[in-house]
Amino acid sequence: MTENAANQFPHSSSVALSESRVSKIAAPSEGRIEYTDSRVPELRLRVTARGAKTWRLQKRFRGKLLRPTIGSWPDISVEVARDLARQKLLDIQAPEVRRRRATLREARDEMLSARDYKPKTAAGYIYDTDKYCAELLDRQMREITRQDVLDTFKSITAQSRANSAFRAVRAIYNFWAAVHDIDLKNPVKVLSDTRAWHRQRRRQTVVHAHQLPVWWQTIEEQLTGRLGDPRAQAAGRYLRLLLLTGLRPEELAALGTKPLPARTTTTKARCV
Repeated sequence: MTENAANQFPHSSSVALSESRVSKIAAPSEGRIEYTDSRVPELRLRVTARGAKTWRLQKRFRGKLLRPTIGSWPDISVEVARDLARQKLLDIQAPEVRRRRATLREARDEMLSARDYKPKTAAGYIYDTDKYCAELLDRQMREITRQDVLDTFKSITAQSRANSAFRAVRAIYNFWAAVHDIDLKNPVKVLSDTRAWHRQRRRQTVVHAHQLPVWWQTIEEQLTGRLGDPRAQAAGRYLRLLLLTGLRPEELAALGTKPLPARTTTTKARCV
């Protein structure tokens, strides 16, 4: 580059690039020189010793330096290069914007798609959040406050449903923060901080050893003893088989109703 040109367009500072100015930039004697556009600071004009002038973008994003090429001058004018640079910036930042502006519903749906939940579990998440957190679902997750969580939680009259609904919301926040590696505070933590979770007694439906004879006799008398009622008889056999085998209800149901061959003494149950 001539001394005159170097003084007129110092590459160390930003320049309001124009067609006239770009046309006057001379090639350096060796290597290459870059000029920064003052109107779109991420836009660079690279000039090589052979006189080639190339537009490119320079943007540091999430710790990485991105330097995509836009095209060459004069094929791409200054104004067009600026427009393309702005569009590329939007494209680069779009996933980040989506991560930070995601609604609770969007995060929930992505979580259910990404994780291999059992159908019953997935349906439970959808039901609880649709029914009890409807006012929060379409809000951006970053906008949902601890007070919003408390107010919605306390408005749910069924205590068990309140607990399950906000356990689902807590799981959604944890998933989104972990998968997208963003700093996202979980507002559901307020329920632990204020001890607002409802205490629920565990179900006490265990048949104790000393109750088994009575339980067995009751089945014998009230179910299998009802002649002419095949459903009652089938229910009795089903309950007794559960007791004798230790199978879970869904495991026993999976065996089906096809009778075993006469000489078969064992069968296999799929444990879930």
